[in-house]
Amino acid sequence: MAYVLGLIYESLAFFPEAMGNYDRLEFKKGEAKGAFYYKTVLRKSYVKFITGLKYRKLLSMVDADGGFYRVFKNSADEAEWKDALAGHGVMLYFFGAHDSAEAIFESVKKNSKLMPAAQFAQAENYMNMGLHQDARVVFQDLLRVFQDSERTDLLAYIYLRLGDIANIRGETDNALAFYMLIAPRLEEGEEVVFTDPYIIQSMAVGEYFMKTEKGEEAIAIFKMLSRGPMPIGLDLRESIALNITLLYHTEELELKAFSNAKEFALLYPDNAYIHQVKRIINDTIYKFIATVYENHDYHNVLYYYYENMRFVKEKRTLMLVAKVFLDLGFPEDARLIFTKLWNRYPKYTDIELLTGLARSEAMLGEFLKAEKNLRKSRPEDRTGRELVAKSWRLLADDYYRKGDMPGALKSYANVRKTLFDVIVELRYASLLTSQRRAKDAISVYRALLKRSITDDTKGKAYFGAAEAYSSVRSYRKAVINYQFALKLSAKKLSGEINYKIGEANYAMGKLDKALKAWKEAERIDSQGYYKRLAKARIKEVTIWEQARM
Repeated sequence: MAYVLGLIYESLAFFPEAMGNYDRLEFKKGEAKGAFYYKTVLRKSYVKFITGLKYRKLLSMVDADGGFYRVFKNSADEAEWKDALAGHGVMLYFFGAHDSAEAIFESVKKNSKLMPAAQFAQAENYMNMGLHQDARVVFQDLLRVFQDSERTDLLAYIYLRLGDIANIRGETDNALAFYMLIAPRLEEGEEVVFTDPYIIQSMAVGEYFMKTEKGEEAIAIFKMLSRGPMPIGLDLRESIALNITLLYHTEELELKAFSNAKEFALLYPDNAYIHQVKRIINDTIYKFIATVYENHDYHNVLYYYYENMRFVKEKRTLMLVAKVFLDLGFPEDARLIFTKLWNRYPKYTDIELLTGLARSEAMLGEFLKAEKNLRKSRPEDRTGRELVAKSWRLLADDYYRKGDMPGALKSYANVRKTLFDVIVELRYASLLTSQRRAKDAISVYRALLKRSITDDTKGKAYFGAAEAYSSVRSYRKAVINYQFALKLSAKKLSGEINYKIGEANYAMGKLDKALKAWKEAERIDSQGYYKRLAKARIKEVTIWEQARM
């Protein structure tokens, strides 16, 4: 009687009560190894296995496998030990040893008393191995067994899997037909009752619509399920939320997809498909920020960034935000992002990151740190080298503005290794002159004049060369270069150039030419600084010469 009661409780899924009856029978004095002993051990093992599977208790499942082994080794009844072997096969299936499980199922499949649990496991094992036709045969056998039974839950599962197999094999009409059999058809006007079969059917049909690219129909079904007063578990709610999110994304309903994805990521951070949800979040954030960044709408970039800060994790998005901070003059905020990324991706080949970090440090006045990062950079291609050179240029310009001429000179030298820029060349040569390296400066000016450059740039180069010659008292060459500069430069510079021609001529003792040049400077620069200088020099030299006479 205890065995029968155990079976009844087991069929009703009252597992503790079933185990109690099996225990009483197994350890009943005088019947320890009686006719029901191994049957009881077998049933207990299945109950332990199902309980362990349901509540994710690994030890319970291992204990169940021990019971299967005892029956297999000791029972003389072929049906018993084959059922035990099938139980071990089920265990292997759930632990992913599909080939071993299949070998066991093949060895016991002719057993007429093979338990449905083993048959279900065998069919699922075929599914995992891609043997869909073999799985279909087993499910069809199970359908014949349970066709007229009251086990609507098992029938729903069988129809579901037969529909899945048809779907996999491209038999879409058959798939939908099987799915529609999962729950009884509703009569017109009949209210929906959210039973397990109805939920299973709705999920299956919704996923079928997803696969057949009927997004609107699928969304309608899943939203109906999500709102229904149903006995739905957390796992199912999670699946519904995931499907709705993915469907919104597929249907290009970006704002709805983004909103759902953010909510899903917060509620189900450990979901197996969370990477797909995060991809939706990341892509949407990046797309928006990149668009407004390209439109130079920097304040909107920061607004969107702060609004979604907890989700902004991707490097490409953070790099854009950091650049905005730099462009708006917030180097401290930019450096926080660059440093965070550098700690995550410490690669000296990541030139964009390194140069961004260097730029933020330079803007904060920490030039030595900026230089250190730039010197460590290891660009692998021309683009990377150009990016580093541009960063050296920014650093050099900062040095130049602050009056640190040695720092500017070193930084411009690093720019020149990769990039040609006339402003860099002119400043570099000018700095060489100021550092008493006139010979090097003249070489730079000569090289610049050999290039294809504008007349205005040529004028500046001749003027710079003249200044270099003057600094080493090579006044004749200075005058020649000043005269070339006078012909090529803008008119507004004529006053300065004429004044300096006068100075060079006077240094060579050519008083007439000096006075002529100064008078020209005074005439041309009628309102400017060099008019006053020229006038003063004419007066000074005239008085001096008169005194000498």
